[in-house]
Amino acid sequence: MGVKLLIPLLFMFHGDLHERIQLVSSQIDDNDEDPELYVKRGDLYFQHENFQASISDFNQAIIRNTDQNNIFYLLARSYSELKEIDSTVYYLNRQLTQTPDYFRALQLLGHSYGELKQHELGARYLIDALDHIETRIPKNYLDIIDAYRKCETDFHTSQAIEWCDSAIRDLGALVVFYDRKIELCINSGMLTDAIQVLNEVIGLNHQKEKWMVKRAHIYLNIGMKTEALKDIKAASNTIEQLPSYKIKTPYIQKLINQMNEILDNIN
Repeated sequence: MGVKLLIPLLFMFHGDLHERIQLVSSQIDDNDEDPELYVKRGDLYFQHENFQASISDFNQAIIRNTDQNNIFYLLARSYSELKEIDSTVYYLNRQLTQTPDYFRALQLLGHSYGELKQHELGARYLIDALDHIETRIPKNYLDIIDAYRKCETDFHTSQAIEWCDSAIRDLGALVVFYDRKIELCINSGMLTDAIQVLNEVIGLNHQKEKWMVKRAHIYLNIGMKTEALKDIKAASNTIEQLPSYKIKTPYIQKLINQMNEILDNIN
């Protein structure tokens, strides 16, 4: 039912935008020197995903000396949607010359440098953006962590891990940050560190069986078969206590398969 309604709702949304664009266009016909009308229509074009038209209108607003203090950001945002990253960066830098603390511009610039494979520079701008965000969310930290991870050096991996710790301090013991930290440690061959993080996350009492299996796999890789076996047994006991319908879920069945593979390697 929901899927059937989705397309009509999208048509209604874009249809409403089309009418609003027509209304502003008629206002521009009556007063084509008003820059704010071009800003208004440019934003509507952006919502309508007509990014070239939005760029044209924002440029017309600039020509007419708009008072819109984030006009270069609006231009950059449209260029970003078109994957014209050089233009995106150019206009973001112009925006930040005027409003250096504008966190949305800093964020988009960070992501844009990521598109250009300049991940360290991207991380720096994402950090600058974070400093100016009042209400922080996990994605703000995950973007920084991923930017450093993509640098693919030991130093930047350590930076990514430090940002996992910062996220946990600032936002609380969210599993997503532990998961990312464990992944970073494992991919860097820091298996002992990964075990320490797993010890901590298992103490959170959230999906213990998942983390026990992951820890068992690491124990097996470093030759600690006895510890690996303990984790598999503990994970098995936890799963056995679940309702039967949960045990049948693909997630638990996949976990059971992983446990059996580890047992085969132990034996």
